[in-house]
Amino acid sequence: MEQCGNQAQFVCDHPIDGPIVVKIANAEGGKNAVHKITGSQSTDGNVKTDWTFLSSYRKWLAVGDANSNLRLLWSTGCAICPPLRLDSPIQFLAATVLDDSTEKLAVLTSSGCLTIWKLSAKMLSCSGSHLGCGMEKNLPKIVLTTKLDTTHFPAVDLAFSPGEVKHPVVHFKLGSCALFHVDRKLWVELFNAGEGGEDSFKRRAAATLHRTCPSGPLSEMQKFGRLNVLVTGDLSANTPSHRRDLQEFYDTQIQVAEMFGSAAEFRFWLNRWFQQLVIENDERRIRQVCLDFIGPMSSSLNTSWESTIKGLSKRSLMKELFPHFAMDLGMQRLYVEMKELFDNTEDSE
Repeated sequence: MEQCGNQAQFVCDHPIDGPIVVKIANAEGGKNAVHKITGSQSTDGNVKTDWTFLSSYRKWLAVGDANSNLRLLWSTGCAICPPLRLDSPIQFLAATVLDDSTEKLAVLTSSGCLTIWKLSAKMLSCSGSHLGCGMEKNLPKIVLTTKLDTTHFPAVDLAFSPGEVKHPVVHFKLGSCALFHVDRKLWVELFNAGEGGEDSFKRRAAATLHRTCPSGPLSEMQKFGRLNVLVTGDLSANTPSHRRDLQEFYDTQIQVAEMFGSAAEFRFWLNRWFQQLVIENDERRIRQVCLDFIGPMSSSLNTSWESTIKGLSKRSLMKELFPHFAMDLGMQRLYVEMKELFDNTEDSE
């Protein structure tokens, strides 16, 4: 599997279902390699695509068929456990390695049901089943199950987030994406592409800004580089609806960047978001950001104030934000007030 390159095809002679043509795409070798595979079964010369495969470097296979079954197999062809019955046919499979002894398997069915299993170390360390040796222990343990509405925007991809926690991430048609927070047990919207089709202003903004945005876990999940838009490069919000869309886009980006992004990604979106606040003359929120980043005159005055965010000094970030409204004539009064407060705070340290 690790030597097959980016694309390969072979035939599995299944003892019950007969020959199955298996195609591997975007395979990456290495210890943590996980390969997404699609298969088609030929009967009397008619090819019927009804299999969804996923293989792991640990030499096991997850196979979903059109009959709403999930089969876990060792690479030898032996069944790890009996077929698992799902509510509808599998649409996407994804797997990730948590540590040296544990893996997660995620399944998204055509009905929008997302289920995540934890695969036991015992199951992964074996290469075949033996009757009477605890087959029940090979059954995967359900970590969570939830329902996702895919009626209006069909899902097009399922993956796990980078990092230690491994949240499942679903991408939808037109570019929207959502993350299921495994600790809080709720869906978090990472990007809303809007309802304007391929030419929505949010999509154009995202496709344009990703060119200068630093790479990191957030950009890896949002995949703005894959958006197909008619026009990029122009972020002029000339209409009230475009201005509203752009502000909503920045509001979401700064929030998800703080939650899931790297420090570099957060700094990038903070500056973009703050610039937009200045353009919109949003004095209330600008003042709120400044007061939070400047902090109290003395640490003894407010013990709850945190001096850093995403590992970055808030006061250092404030120095980067001042130039965005220093030359704005409508903001001069606020700028002078905040700059004086900042200087006095530094002097008191």
